[in-house]
Amino acid sequence: MGQYIAKIMGYGLTDVEYDEDTLEVTDPRINRDVLYSDTVEDEFREWLRTEPDEVRAVLKDHFRYALGRSILGYVSDDARLLDTLTYEPEFGLPTVLHFQPFTQPDWFESDGAISTVEHWIHHDKAAVAIDALEESNMKGFWPYNAGSMYRHPDVSTPEALVDSQSEDVQEALDHFDVVSTGRIPGGLWDSMTGADELVPEPQATPELREHFLTDWNVEVPRDLRLFAYKTGIFNDFNTVYRLRPLIYTYWS
Repeated sequence: MGQYIAKIMGYGLTDVEYDEDTLEVTDPRINRDVLYSDTVEDEFREWLRTEPDEVRAVLKDHFRYALGRSILGYVSDDARLLDTLTYEPEFGLPTVLHFQPFTQPDWFESDGAISTVEHWIHHDKAAVAIDALEESNMKGFWPYNAGSMYRHPDVSTPEALVDSQSEDVQEALDHFDVVSTGRIPGGLWDSMTGADELVPEPQATPELREHFLTDWNVEVPRDLRLFAYKTGIFNDFNTVYRLRPLIYTYWS
């Protein structure tokens, strides 16, 4: 175990499958060749810096983002781009694979004496990963702006949940893939949006709430989706939409 903790904010999986003897990832969702590569991060950074037209084309074709200014503008500033991937099975949690947006270098800190002692007091030196979205009751807060929730592209809302709602909400759950989280009085949503239409608040049943927690998510940043697309870290690209907002603390 290291002497200091590292704290990192970003998005990640918290249910990674691994071998308990070797601590190596066995999860079928994850491309092990990419995860354990010594060059993938450098190759990705080199691609960002040397192939801006290709980067723009990928953003436009796959992520509805034509200009790429916030990403390429940051890269062109010759900033030091931190590694995106963090997997620390020995000094952290073997179930956690963490992704840090490369446009947010300030989302990482380490070797802070005060943070280390504070962590000892509250967590008894244990590594922790906090799902920021769930902990905040899905209301969203800076920098995890939960202004909209997105349904995972590989799921649909169960028919029984749709039938339990009003006719307007049924139509929204059937056809809309985005839920507005504008005011969220009770931790659920007061409106659903699609094609600039508003419909009444869904009834906050436990089943519907669980569906939103499991099958919907805040928008995963474009730089993480770009990383997943270019590197092939996931065997199924849609896994990237399962990354949850995390605050991860491990030993360095």
